[in-house]
Amino acid sequence: MEVERKFYNEYIVPRVVNGYAAKHGDVPYQVAFKMKTSRRKLCMTFCGGVIISPTKLLSAAHCFAENPSVCQKICGNQGPKRTLSHTYAVAGNMRNYDAYSEDSAEHGQWRTLKSVIYPRTYKFPKDDIAILVG
Repeated sequence: MEVERKFYNEYIVPRVVNGYAAKHGDVPYQVAFKMKTSRRKLCMTFCGGVIISPTKLLSAAHCFAENPSVCQKICGNQGPKRTLSHTYAVAGNMRNYDAYSEDSAEHGQWRTLKSVIYPRTYKFPKDDIAILVG
């Protein structure tokens, strides 16, 4: 499948669920974690998670841990420089790059994150789990 690449915010990466290409709306419990890039309002997906309650999400600790692991470095995590103030949980959006928009339902639901909790025993890959509060 050829992905049209006119603008960064039009990149859509095909997703697979149960062996089939997923369509918009097939996995309503999934969210993408996006962070601001150096290009004004443009945000990039860096990790994913699932909704476990109206205000809580489940993800991997390596996506948010302060001390970067090998996995974080490969995935582009900048370790302690990343702050939650530049990070969003986004549902209903399959674009890897997108411009943050408070008003447009076309771009999904964007929520800021308030805190992240992961085990004190976390040391990648051991105990690689995190709860995010929005």
